[in-house]
Amino acid sequence: DGKIYYVLCASTIDTGARMYSFDPATNKIQNLGDLTEASGEKGLKAIPQGKSHVNFVEWRGKLYFATHVGYYTNQNGMERMGVPKPGYKPYPGGHFLAYDMGSGKFENLASAPAEQGLLDFSMDTRRGRLYGLTWPNGYFLRYDLAAKDLKNLGPVSKEGEAGNGPNYRILCRSLAVDPEDGSVYLTTADGDILRYRYDRDALETVEGEN
Repeated sequence: DGKIYYVLCASTIDTGARMYSFDPATNKIQNLGDLTEASGEKGLKAIPQGKSHVNFVEWRGKLYFATHVGYYTNQNGMERMGVPKPGYKPYPGGHFLAYDMGSGKFENLASAPAEQGLLDFSMDTRRGRLYGLTWPNGYFLRYDLAAKDLKNLGPVSKEGEAGNGPNYRILCRSLAVDPEDGSVYLTTADGDILRYRYDRDALETVEGEN
């Protein structure tokens, strides 16, 4: 529609990220909504949806994307999942969201496990599938729009950025979808290339490559 869509992040426990649009034709900015409210968590008094860490994917008049946590706890110089202050609940988990550019309405599609933000997001527009990788543990998620079915395929790399010592692994920040066969590729800090097989609905390691 010729507009620029973006999210301004928030790092406090009582402020959610907000989504905006900028229309170059009119030079106007519009506040489209709070991502915590869009996720159905208004008034929950929990750690909010403080970021969107991903690119939008436009499909059939809607923008698809995912939310992430923005409130952290510093532990030995490392960012860890935020610990709620008294009176607040833990982070409920990131969400797959859709924004209808025509109606201006948000749709809450599915959520990640509790205390897991959605660090990565990609979409297979041929098959109507959403994919995400959570932070800090690195669970690979897929959501089928037609079936409204969410599946957690488990951790991709040790304990991810929640781990300590030998179980700590930096997580991949980008998921690559092959539109031809529906495969999704990502990497690990150990050098492995992982492939999600659409035909098998499973993850596998690409053998002989690193």
